[in-house]
Amino acid sequence: MTTGLQAKACASCGVFSLDSSLACRKCGAAELSPILLTGAGTVYSYCSIQVPPTALRDQAPYVLLIVQLDKGPISLGRWASNSEPRIGMLVMGEPDAQKPDLIWFKPQSETATT
Repeated sequence: MTTGLQAKACASCGVFSLDSSLACRKCGAAELSPILLTGAGTVYSYCSIQVPPTALRDQAPYVLLIVQLDKGPISLGRWASNSEPRIGMLVMGEPDAQKPDLIWFKPQSETATT
């Protein structure tokens, strides 16, 4: 299994995106190349969700993170650790096995080094 986050890079301006768009959000170019990002980043912000949407009611409470990836865009994801997240914390993100658009983040100190 390949680890990391699937992304796209714009051939025209070099901007990265994690979504399924067919054109670059910055310049509108349609030539996007698939790339693999490591998933490493820094916590920019986070919040605890106590009252979730109905579809996620059974998962509450949970923590959402905004992470600035080391190479690439800002990403929204879920917290996958028993420790408390902190702004500025170094984290590593991996896509969910069933829902690849969902990214789970945990502290880099809890990830295995290769």
